[in-house]
Amino acid sequence: MNFAKAILDCGALPEKVALLTQQGDVTYGELHQQAQQVCADLRSRGLKSGDRVLLASDSSPFWVASYLGVALAGGVSVPMAVPANPVFFADVVQATEPRFAFVQPKWVRRLGSLINGIEHVITKVDTAADNGTFEEKMANDLAAIMFTSGSTATPRGVMVSHGNILSNSADIIASLDVGPDDRIMAVLPFHYCFGTSLLHTH
Repeated sequence: MNFAKAILDCGALPEKVALLTQQGDVTYGELHQQAQQVCADLRSRGLKSGDRVLLASDSSPFWVASYLGVALAGGVSVPMAVPANPVFFADVVQATEPRFAFVQPKWVRRLGSLINGIEHVITKVDTAADNGTFEEKMANDLAAIMFTSGSTATPRGVMVSHGNILSNSADIIASLDVGPDDRIMAVLPFHYCFGTSLLHTH
């Protein structure tokens, strides 16, 4: 199953708050709508299953909607820290060859030439309704390439499947007995695997 579809179809009421952020609260209904719109936009631009999609953004509703929408569309997210180390950023772009990038507007100018070669750079997530249907991904399909922190060596890209994310999330939810009324403060950024894991489970 597609991990993003599992998260968005978790059974929460559309009006229930999914994210409490400095930019404002986002309900499950709004998040579902935004992620579906990202998915539809990517497909209209020609995204093919397995295409790499760079994410360069603060932890924000923009990041979450982009991340989930990329997964719904069959793309492979490549989350990056911002502000970025220019050499490392360039190395990641060269290694992953992204066709698309979701870049928060405030980072576009600072990234400059580092994103010039990417075919589609998207800076806005629309909120228009979309009633399209979205294909399921199989559990062994690649969902993301998460880069390690590089504390002991050069950061390495770890290939994570939809099945990996679903299995890891289910284990955490079960071991911590996470329920629908639990909240977690996500201090770690979403581009980091621990921060992303908190998003998946909560």
